[in-house]
Amino acid sequence: MKNLFVVNPAAGKAMDPEPLVQKIRQAGNEMDLPVEIHITDEPGGSEHVVRKYLASAPVRESVRIFAAGGDGTLNEVINGAYPFFSTHQIHIGCIPTGTGNDFIRNFPGRDFLDMERQLSAESRQVDLIQYQYKTALGETSRYCVNMFNIGFDCDVVYRTGQIKNGHFLHGSMAYLAGILVTLIKKEGADLTIQFDDGSVHSGKILLMSTGNGCYCGGGIKGIPKALVDDGKMDISIVEDATRRQFMQLFPKYAKGIHLEDPRAQEILTYRQCKWAIVTPNRGSMRLCTDGEIQETGTIELM
Repeated sequence: MKNLFVVNPAAGKAMDPEPLVQKIRQAGNEMDLPVEIHITDEPGGSEHVVRKYLASAPVRESVRIFAAGGDGTLNEVINGAYPFFSTHQIHIGCIPTGTGNDFIRNFPGRDFLDMERQLSAESRQVDLIQYQYKTALGETSRYCVNMFNIGFDCDVVYRTGQIKNGHFLHGSMAYLAGILVTLIKKEGADLTIQFDDGSVHSGKILLMSTGNGCYCGGGIKGIPKALVDDGKMDISIVEDATRRQFMQLFPKYAKGIHLEDPRAQEILTYRQCKWAIVTPNRGSMRLCTDGEIQETGTIELM
């Protein structure tokens, strides 16, 4: 079995990749396993590396591909590998060196930074959420491994990125500042959401989260019932609540213990489904997919 490591040094706090590279090589040498390491910090670079590698690999070759970065790097690796799932034996691992690292929080008690355990671990099958949307070049289909966010959560990621680019706050402080700025602006989203049972939710909301996993934002458990292997998407919709309502509920929301709170039942809709269609009622919407942001129109989730 081949072992490909895709390292994104720009993830998280922009690390020096050499210590991690040395750990990978040492583990490979001690276990007498071949390892190949590619370093890329360009947007889309991890996806490009994986596609190029698998396109030249023999059909049916068995390969482990490790995404060393954050949730965005893992997303790129998965989207690069997916077209080859039917022709190659592919196993994907994650080495969490990003900011949030939310997907691995669904697997508590496991040491994802132990390279020898990574190289010897058994694979576990998990779901992906496919999403389709239209661009100027036609319809595009991609995959999400952890969570989609629209509205408040997405705006926090967007504002946090702006604050980090200003170089005056980083890490958790930048994220906290992003929450405060987003709360003040309170943009939310105006959406029409069609569900697989024929029901429709339409109007102004504070946020919509669609999860394969439970966590976003560096450990906020906004979708507490989500399971990564149950074949369903969990969708949480918070209505256009007041700042006071949201802040009163937020401590429980962050811990994932909010669903039984009467205050949550007044402003929150939580459901599971196989597919949904989300349409912005006004122009486009800001969509955060595994921590990466884009502007889009209607999207189909399945």
